[in-house]
Amino acid sequence: MTDRESWSLAASPLAGDNQVMEPVERLVNLIAFLLDSKVPPTAQQIRESVGGYDPAQSDEAFERMFERDKDELRELGIPLEVEENDYGEAAYRIDKAAYYLPPIELEFEEALALRLAAALLSSDPAYPFGEEIRAALLKLASDAPAPADPDPSLFVRLSGSDFDEEQRSNLELLRQALQSRTRAEFDYYSISSDRTSRRSLDPYGLFNKGGNWYVVGLCRDKREVRTFRLSRIKGAVSARASRRNQPDFSVPEDFSVREFSREIWQMGDGEVEASVRFSPALAGWAKMRFDSAPIFEEDDGSVTVGLRCRDDASFVRWILSLGTNATVLSPAGLRSLLRRRLLETSAAQEAEPA
Repeated sequence: MTDRESWSLAASPLAGDNQVMEPVERLVNLIAFLLDSKVPPTAQQIRESVGGYDPAQSDEAFERMFERDKDELRELGIPLEVEENDYGEAAYRIDKAAYYLPPIELEFEEALALRLAAALLSSDPAYPFGEEIRAALLKLASDAPAPADPDPSLFVRLSGSDFDEEQRSNLELLRQALQSRTRAEFDYYSISSDRTSRRSLDPYGLFNKGGNWYVVGLCRDKREVRTFRLSRIKGAVSARASRRNQPDFSVPEDFSVREFSREIWQMGDGEVEASVRFSPALAGWAKMRFDSAPIFEEDDGSVTVGLRCRDDASFVRWILSLGTNATVLSPAGLRSLLRRRLLETSAAQEAEPA
């Protein structure tokens, strides 16, 4: 029995009915087959051996499916290579040296710290990736003991006190949509316009900031990447695949959720271009913090930075927290709001009893 026959028999329970097999199953079968093959197989050999490719389908249908699968593997970062065999045919292989990660060696204290971090995150009932972090921990630090007798006063809460069952359910729905790359729809309340409207979103990432969960992705209505706060979603999130057994979208290769999770004022529906001058004391910090924004260095050592503000109120609070080290130069609307907040703060302090 050849290696291919052995693999095919082992994979047959996975395959089931080729007509209804999910694409992810077929991709898993294809990856396992290519890794197991000692000789790079041709497309025809893959068609005959890998569960998920229907031998009865037309050559054109198989070629379209196989091309999509190859694109999918490469998009996932799997090093699929094509080479010519002894008969001049295209053959396929996965570069194992590039595919497998090198072993990760953890010190005992590092493994123990990972277990403690996982236990703390799991103590938050709102944390949506409990199963994933436990599975990762089994691979990275399986030999480290669990922290003994954890202090009940030691816990982590990533979500605020207003995190309710509806938000918990929507967070899980968005997590599933993110993993399956399924388009999501929901009713969203915008503070800037003071109205609720229906949104269609290709979710790219989830993050927690200041006790609030946010989803970031391509807003189909605005045709740009936007951030939405979970607590402002009204009602249930709807996430249904528009195309059976196919993802609705692909996440851009250069997307990084970190770029959208820095400051609360960078999240929201508003959009104002603000010009802010940072004093010499904060100039270096500002250049590193906003390295992708327009930056102009002044003669006195200060820097003027162009910032895109999506939440006026949060932006003003942030500017005030920097004291005299930050000055809003424009627009006039933000300067007026800042001046009004300063007057309100001053009046409140003067009204306090001595």
